[in-house]
Amino acid sequence: MTIILAEITAHDPVTSTDRVERVGSQAYNHPTAPGHYWDLFATGTVPSFIRREIFRDGMTFGAGTNDFGEIRLNNLDGKYDWLADAWTDGRPVRVLIGGSDAAYDTFTEVFNGVVAAVEVDIKEVVVRIHDSFTEVLDQPLSEAVYAGTGGVEGGDTLKDQAVAVVVGPAFNIPLEVTDAALGVCVACDAGPLTFDVVKVRGDVITPGVAQASLAALLSTAPTPGTYDWYPGTATERPTVRFGSAIDGQVAANVTTGATVADRTAAKGFEVLGARAGIVFRAADLTALDLANAAECGGWWRGTDKIRQALDDFAATVGAGYWQDGTGEWRVQRIEAPGTPVATFASLTLDRPGALNEGDILSIKPLFTGRAEGGLQPWEVTLRCARNYTVQSKDSLADAAGTAEEKDRLATEWLEASTGEDAAVRAAHPLSVPMVIDTLFAHRADAEDEAHRRRDLYADRRRFLTGVTMTPVLTGLVDLGVTVRVEHPRLGLSAGRNVRVPGMHLNLLALTADMTVWG
Repeated sequence: MTIILAEITAHDPVTSTDRVERVGSQAYNHPTAPGHYWDLFATGTVPSFIRREIFRDGMTFGAGTNDFGEIRLNNLDGKYDWLADAWTDGRPVRVLIGGSDAAYDTFTEVFNGVVAAVEVDIKEVVVRIHDSFTEVLDQPLSEAVYAGTGGVEGGDTLKDQAVAVVVGPAFNIPLEVTDAALGVCVACDAGPLTFDVVKVRGDVITPGVAQASLAALLSTAPTPGTYDWYPGTATERPTVRFGSAIDGQVAANVTTGATVADRTAAKGFEVLGARAGIVFRAADLTALDLANAAECGGWWRGTDKIRQALDDFAATVGAGYWQDGTGEWRVQRIEAPGTPVATFASLTLDRPGALNEGDILSIKPLFTGRAEGGLQPWEVTLRCARNYTVQSKDSLADAAGTAEEKDRLATEWLEASTGEDAAVRAAHPLSVPMVIDTLFAHRADAEDEAHRRRDLYADRRRFLTGVTMTPVLTGLVDLGVTVRVEHPRLGLSAGRNVRVPGMHLNLLALTADMTVWG
């Protein structure tokens, strides 16, 4: 028999020790287990569950979201009253699935996260759980702030304000004037960074000397009409110093990373993940680079969240990121369904099912809005090469360049479009064009991805499938994998390979409502 085990850690302030409460969908006390698991899952109308999704708001690619769920415990005898005064938030929670007579180390981990909150009453305890998305991704991108002491630390008006962040190439970013008297401007919180072009009021300034240290930059006045610069380090800010008075908006085209290979979406996930203490699976980053190694990057305010920057990279290459059942951070470009790892079908005595096959209990189509891939867009436009300092033409210097160059400085985005697909527009009167903001540095790369998105949306549908789960299936089926759905109705009699962007696991019934797409 298949059973579920849950391990919930809480700190008892009376004894100043951590305690692990162990419960199961039935009692479990195998000699290999770390302790006795009590048969105390609550059996009310609201079951214990875990919900896991790659994407926010039903999207089929783009932004990650946090996993969450509830573990409900029977408290009629007051066994868990002590949790009312315990310290529980942020403490570990694990959920495992396996055989009732199996050794503990053969169980499959289906959730590894933390306690969000605990609600205790005289009948039931509700343990609300989630993974580390919220704590990790809602951190600000940069902890660096200006001290307000002059030089690269700015004056009183900048005191305690967060320093900006750059990853990869970024066009026309604003430079922060930290000391107008010295002509000192800061690009971002850390380097090394290359100043490709530096402009004042759109006028390109002649580069002077690359200084070997920040101290040398601040102590040596540049030649009038030029600027000197220091590229910065992991702990020092990339900085420029002008040899003449600053008389308007200062901006620059900048780049981090030594080569184009250091400025891909995969590298963006790696670099931003390191800021948050996240390590993405190395094989996933390698696969993402193989899927799309285009140059991309951006500029963010230091107060922007880690989530925002990661979402921007995800939306750029059509990827999702999440934590799997073991808590490992994953990232994957969303593709058309591939080779299935399992099959879900209507099993009968004539077709009892193999180890990697599950029984479909119910199936129904899900409503999907146009933004979710439910209706093929008649045009896909990806905006790219963002101008981070949009300037009105009358604010630009006369020497700011040609009329075309001035137009570029006054335009926020370049656009790459698939163009109108008249056949799709005729077939789907409610279809609308889709516009997505990206971090692509070059329009050609955005055009390639726009066509991929258009093709990806062709003839894709979403279903909600209720299925039985076993330890084998739980080990095979995770977010992002391909499964095969076979059903005599809804046009699925021949079978269809589909991706799994979402799962809702009922811990007592051992069933899953699985969102599938493809």
